[in-house]
Amino acid sequence: WEKTTGTSSAKLSGVISIAPHAALGPHMLRAVTKDGYSSSAMFNVGQFPSVLESEPNDAPGQAQRIAKLPVEIQGRLDGAVDVDQYTVEAHAGERWVFDLLSIEQGSAVEARMYLLDASGKRVDFNDDRDDFNENPFIEHTFDRDGIYTVKLDQYRGPRGFNFGKNCSYILRISALPTLRSVSPLGLKAG
Repeated sequence: WEKTTGTSSAKLSGVISIAPHAALGPHMLRAVTKDGYSSSAMFNVGQFPSVLESEPNDAPGQAQRIAKLPVEIQGRLDGAVDVDQYTVEAHAGERWVFDLLSIEQGSAVEARMYLLDASGKRVDFNDDRDDFNENPFIEHTFDRDGIYTVKLDQYRGPRGFNFGKNCSYILRISALPTLRSVSPLGLKAG
């Protein structure tokens, strides 16, 4: 805890710092007060530069430009009408991984991810990476230079349901390797 910026009987705000050697991934934060423990908040420690989503970014002409990759974008899909779009520049032969992290980070959002070319044509799509993980994941090697759009849209299901609250996500765009399978599943030590 670096500095307290505001206090009231129901709210505490301040600035925290994260140690350079902190473990990557989600962490819980709680405050201890004279009245006991606060409710918990989750934050993520990432390995890439972080960018905050900037609204409006719903329509193709409003897509938020991401100037440098790799990156971790911190965003929210607030209700059924919210769509988030980001543009990135890619070159022929480059392989980029578009990895949406939400449910395992404590979020309620389930999303669909589209990768579109400059004309709006779908290049790739994913809504569930596998049977056990409902977060979208795209690994794509680009065949031509260009500006591409990553479009995130909340999955509403057959009845049009939307979560509306606690719909934050992290969109990690990186060139990290992808683990597809492990075999054998176990080995004897040594």
